[in-house]
Amino acid sequence: MIDPIADLAEMAAAAGTLCHVDACLGGWLLPFWEEIGEPVPAWNFAVEGVTSISADIHKYGYCFKGASTVIYRDVALKRRQHFMFDGWPGGLYGSATTAGTRPAAPIAAAWATIQHLGRDGYLAKAEMVRDATRLFLDGVRSIDGLEVTGDPDMSLFEFSSSDGADATGAIGDVMDDRGWHLDRQQGGLHLMISPGHLAVADAFVADLAEAVATRGVNRGVEATYGGVAD
Repeated sequence: MIDPIADLAEMAAAAGTLCHVDACLGGWLLPFWEEIGEPVPAWNFAVEGVTSISADIHKYGYCFKGASTVIYRDVALKRRQHFMFDGWPGGLYGSATTAGTRPAAPIAAAWATIQHLGRDGYLAKAEMVRDATRLFLDGVRSIDGLEVTGDPDMSLFEFSSSDGADATGAIGDVMDDRGWHLDRQQGGLHLMISPGHLAVADAFVADLAEAVATRGVNRGVEATYGGVAD
């Protein structure tokens, strides 16, 4: 879900403090998500009171880890990020990040990825993610005994068995055996949909339906969830 940024920013402004939006996951998808016609609540600098935003390129920016972005509403705020120190024998030390020296390769790769995809590429991938998300959600909802948590705002969602945590864990076990490694959270099984999932949506739903039907019976073990067996 997307947090109520407008309300939070209003509270921050009333308190005279900054409001940082952690858009590390959605920051590289939400702008294009909105452009392809999906509903997106106000979350960025269009919201008065938002002073900075972070977004990870290795998620929906489709690059590997090692480079990320942070942007500020104005240059004056950005300048406060810089660290300068001359109280040591090595002369003036300056850094734009708390990490100090950074490897250039991930930054170059991120730049190359963004240049390669461009706006059209990101829009096309947003459509693939949107279409895959609908197929996955429709498939999960079509299986008796499964429940999607809430009403997902974007392309991440969680589902669980109406029979409880043990049944949910057993379904996850069967999906593991079939090569689907779902993220196990306290409320259920979690998915983050990517463009590549569009081609495997039908196979996933078919395997999930069988996993629900068997719930680990064929494994010859009791259901497990969170590493605890009943």
